[in-house]
Amino acid sequence: MEEKLTLMQAYKVMLSFLNDYYFRFGMHELGGVLGPISLMPDGKPADAAAWEDWLDAVKKVLEEEQNKDH
Repeated sequence: MEEKLTLMQAYKVMLSFLNDYYFRFGMHELGGVLGPISLMPDGKPADAAAWEDWLDAVKKVLEEEQNKDH
């Protein structure tokens, strides 16, 4: 199954995955990560820089994928 996600949907998936992992395995180190990247009521990450970090990560992965194909 291959789905196409918006950047925000993919961000929410990542956040959900990490949150579930945190609660299942009690990895307290993840708590420090989850706080700043959690979404506020306005739909933006608590730490504004987190969104830019996310976009950088997306760009990096897409570039790596593109370079693999060439």
